[in-house]
Amino acid sequence: PRADEAGEDLSAESDLMVGSTMNSDLFGGGDARLAWTPDGERILFSAPVEGSYELFTVEPATRRIARLTEDRHYLSRADLAPLAAGRPGAARVAAVRATGSTPPDIVSLDLPAPGGRVDRRPPLRRLTDLMGEAWRGMRLVEPVARWHEVDGRRIQGWYIAPQGTRRGRKAPLVVEIHGGPATLYGWSMFWEWQCLAAQGVGVYACNPRGSQGYGQAFQAANIGDWGEGPMRDVVGGVEALIAEGLADPSRLGVTGGSYGGYLTSWIISQTDRFRAAVTCRSVSDMISQMLSGDIGGATFGRLEYRVQPWEDPLLYLEHSPLRYAERITTPLLIQHSEKDLRTPIGQAEELFSVLRSLRREVRLMRVPEETHELTRSGAPFRRVENLTIILDWFRHYLVEGRRGLPPLPRRAGARSGRPPAGTPQRPSAARSRSNQAKSSSRPRGSR
Repeated sequence: PRADEAGEDLSAESDLMVGSTMNSDLFGGGDARLAWTPDGERILFSAPVEGSYELFTVEPATRRIARLTEDRHYLSRADLAPLAAGRPGAARVAAVRATGSTPPDIVSLDLPAPGGRVDRRPPLRRLTDLMGEAWRGMRLVEPVARWHEVDGRRIQGWYIAPQGTRRGRKAPLVVEIHGGPATLYGWSMFWEWQCLAAQGVGVYACNPRGSQGYGQAFQAANIGDWGEGPMRDVVGGVEALIAEGLADPSRLGVTGGSYGGYLTSWIISQTDRFRAAVTCRSVSDMISQMLSGDIGGATFGRLEYRVQPWEDPLLYLEHSPLRYAERITTPLLIQHSEKDLRTPIGQAEELFSVLRSLRREVRLMRVPEETHELTRSGAPFRRVENLTIILDWFRHYLVEGRRGLPPLPRRAGARSGRPPAGTPQRPSAARSRSNQAKSSSRPRGSR
């Protein structure tokens, strides 16, 4: 449209959230893509539906939407090309497909010409076996979808059962919280979840209010409320698992990154039910977060809280985990990358300073040379070490049932800024710092 014309929303009636961000620590889904069919009559797009990510077409002339795929999977990076001469509008679509227990591969489907049957969805054909040899024989756990209700909203989650746990025995559980807050979990693989399950730890991940994929009203439900409401959504799913005998209430852990790190810190500042926590690239001080970093400034606060920090500083203070840091007694690992511009590392330093001053069980893991994208696109050896440290943290507290801080990692790759032996040296490796509380025991009288 011209500058003086408003665009037309072709998918408004469906409430589909085109271009939503699916989470994974193994691969990125890429930017949202739109593709016109060869005859210019339809637009191919993708959007999430109850945790799956599907392909659709829309006819601009009629706004008619046709769903092309339906499965428990994540389809991304879709594109199309004309199928054959003499068949206007017919096209072949290619996309990347992954599931909760399979790595990505390329698939294709044939898009029928206009006027063809839309009630019969074209079959997907798998074209590649990109990771077949590397993953063959690997024992992975298929996530199980779960639903519960909080405040009149249906909340979807996924449970990854621990391996090696005897039937009927309650297992430790780690709660995983995604970033955003406007992104989503779904039928997409997470290596961290599978590694926890392999150590006998169950995993629960859900999409609390504010997540994408469930309509505009659901996504907007956390505006002005990053903490209390989403916490009820997450804890409600945990309560259901405990009630069914799947989770041991005395061995609960919680972790998340970015906004998920914020909600992790918020949760442990409001309750002492969790035995261990890991907060990654998180937000502790809402005022400084809204005014700094690569998305901070004149619009962030108004979009999320409808008011700027300088206009209502008490509101932002009340919604900052730092405000309640004195209440935190859960052993906490704080992970943050030194080149993080999305949530600057000062967010970690502030929370660590308070907890260390109070002599709580806390450790700050500063990761050199990395950004907000450490777990998705960081140096491979640092991604491995980061995951190893997180697994060790939860195993120490939840599986072995120990108290006091776990030993520091034996390998000093990420902490020293140098790759482990045998890894090619990066030319700009920087010195890093690792801090931990001087005392590995709690002060007398504390839990």
